[in-house]
Amino acid sequence: MGFPLSVATNCEPVLSAVRESWSAFSPRFDTNSLRLRVGVTGGDEKGFPKPTVRAQDNLISFIGDAENFSIGDLSTGFAFTWLNAAVMQNRALTRYHYLDSVVLTLIDALYVCTVHAACVALDGRGVLLCGVSGAGKSTLAYACAKSGWQYLSDDASSLLKGRMDRVVIGNPHRLRLRPDAGLIFPEFHDRLVTARANGKMSIEIATASELRIDRLNECQVHYVVFLDRNVDAAASLFPYPMKQALGELASVIAYGSPEDRELRIAHYRNLLEVPVFRLRYDGLNEAVDCLTSMVRNN
Repeated sequence: MGFPLSVATNCEPVLSAVRESWSAFSPRFDTNSLRLRVGVTGGDEKGFPKPTVRAQDNLISFIGDAENFSIGDLSTGFAFTWLNAAVMQNRALTRYHYLDSVVLTLIDALYVCTVHAACVALDGRGVLLCGVSGAGKSTLAYACAKSGWQYLSDDASSLLKGRMDRVVIGNPHRLRLRPDAGLIFPEFHDRLVTARANGKMSIEIATASELRIDRLNECQVHYVVFLDRNVDAAASLFPYPMKQALGELASVIAYGSPEDRELRIAHYRNLLEVPVFRLRYDGLNEAVDCLTSMVRNN
């Protein structure tokens, strides 16, 4: 995400795994380095233990079993992980459940407030596309990118803490689409559908290979749009109540002290000072046209 991270381990494949996750990002923020220590021990294959996540005060844990777990200190940016060598053989699951998860949580605790939203921009004006899983955030974000918009993220966008200019960062290096995306976008009709580490089936695209996508590292948000996908609905924008919008954004807060929660809510409240709409739509082209008109005519 652009934040410095120091990794120490007794196992070289761990370094290969973190490079797979984070090598596409360039250094961008002059903050104290996050620290991750990863120890790998011997052991027999017992299947992959997906962790249970628990948090209290400044500590968070990802516990799979006695040999596979991560513990993070949200106040200092330090985490340690122990893994069974057999578990490390499944690098994708290990990255998702034990390495990426704890480091991204440290970043979220210290430096950003994450919003469950895609982000695209047109003419320098950023639009957050919010909604529950299945609302069409990733699909609409890609449809916008195909139409000449810039692309920042498909599912999670992060407000920078301590700044009130509504700047968000994300992961513009990948795009994950639903399994039926090949029916909507012919260029993906022969793409392999795979199971993500969280169990969801998807088509995953490295955006660097999609030359039509103009990517952004950060973006200032000028509009927030909550998606309401309905069959046969004409694409239309409606004002969205501040109280309801704030409740939806704040529903993702899962840990932190009361003071940290209040800080996050303050950032969400500031974000919602921009125009906030509900987009009711069915067809993607009409939805993109509706968003384009919103940006260029308001």
